[in-house]
Amino acid sequence: MDSFQKIIQECNNTTLNNQQKVGIKVSKKHVINTLNYINFQDGVVYINFKHVKHDYIMTLQAKPQPCIEDHVDCLWVEPVTSKQKLNSYEYLDFILRDGQKLILIKGGVEEIYESGIRFKLPETCLEFNYRKVKRNSGEGIQVDFIQNGAVFQGLLLDFSAVSFRVKITAVPPQSFWLISPNNMVEVVLKKDQDIFYSGKCNIIKQSSGQKTRSFVLRPVKNLMQRFRSKEFRSPRHKLNLCQILFSTIRLFRKWSIWRLKTSPALGFLSRNIRKTPCFW
Repeated sequence: MDSFQKIIQECNNTTLNNQQKVGIKVSKKHVINTLNYINFQDGVVYINFKHVKHDYIMTLQAKPQPCIEDHVDCLWVEPVTSKQKLNSYEYLDFILRDGQKLILIKGGVEEIYESGIRFKLPETCLEFNYRKVKRNSGEGIQVDFIQNGAVFQGLLLDFSAVSFRVKITAVPPQSFWLISPNNMVEVVLKKDQDIFYSGKCNIIKQSSGQKTRSFVLRPVKNLMQRFRSKEFRSPRHKLNLCQILFSTIRLFRKWSIWRLKTSPALGFLSRNIRKTPCFW
């Protein structure tokens, strides 16, 4: 949620004119289908409120209800005293997460009640990418996170072609103060008795937390060498173009003679070929 919160803030700091340059307009029908898919997956949307006096944006999570027409109801994930809490805030927008894309909706608020909020959807919304590299979710992959003799354990959250993200748990007397973000870590990815990856990684970024933290790691080596390199280099041979050419001609002549011998209709020509002078 921390990294996604930063993405939302970047979206809100961008003006609408700039978003129209990088975003793609999508229809209300597409937004309704996305809302219903999020509802089916028991997902959430992110509703942004801006403080009236201070330049501060508060993001609340809500679960969208089935949507058919122009209106959609979203129920708060965490119970809040909405009317009291939102007195100092004004509605800004809400954001849908559709895979590797974000849909920014400037819908009008019709009602804010104790358990949720109701919107009226506009005719068009903005859709734009927020990640260049696609991430795949990791399920059931265990992680050994080792640095300076301290061994932490956790799970693989997701991975891409260049990096992966893990969730590490600190079991007392362990502490995350033992981990130095400037030093490399040894990471082992495994499931039961099978080891999928083992190598040194750099810490790209990490979240905050006392009991659990997420780390984005990037392997030091892009390619893994599965076999030992040879102690002595194999001998190299210099190629001679003339020798290759004449060898090819001799091979072709032998094949032609064999083809004539094996063909009954052209067998009589083989005697003439033997008598024909040739420079090879």
